[in-house]
Amino acid sequence: MFGRPAGLVFLLSLVPAAMALNQAGGELPERVASHFGITGAADGWSSRSSFLTVVGAVIAGTSLLLAGIGWLLPRLPFSLVSIPHPDYWLAPERRAGSWLLIQDFLLVVAAATNLFFVLLLRETVIANRLPQPHLVPVSG
Repeated sequence: MFGRPAGLVFLLSLVPAAMALNQAGGELPERVASHFGITGAADGWSSRSSFLTVVGAVIAGTSLLLAGIGWLLPRLPFSLVSIPHPDYWLAPERRAGSWLLIQDFLLVVAAATNLFFVLLLRETVIANRLPQPHLVPVSG
């Protein structure tokens, strides 16, 4: 599963995630603004260690969930798998390729999600540098 390009992309997405967590640990204050309301103002706080533990757990959990679903699906009975046109996609001559396609899709989604979490973590670090932490709107 990880020897294909999608698996490599997934594994490589874990590198910037680990680096961002490590860097954030050195940049965040001890009391971290960890939640922001609709106006961008901080309205939830946590300790630095709690925040980094939760973010790390979310990244690891999401990665394991998506990769695990890809690994598990081909091992389930067909009656438990709901895909459009199962007679076509799960026909004996197509079955192995269909599972690989689904696994690759889930690994790419996991990689994109990891990179999204890296961006969210970066924005949180930037917001916490301000005297009154808040998210700065992006101007177009």
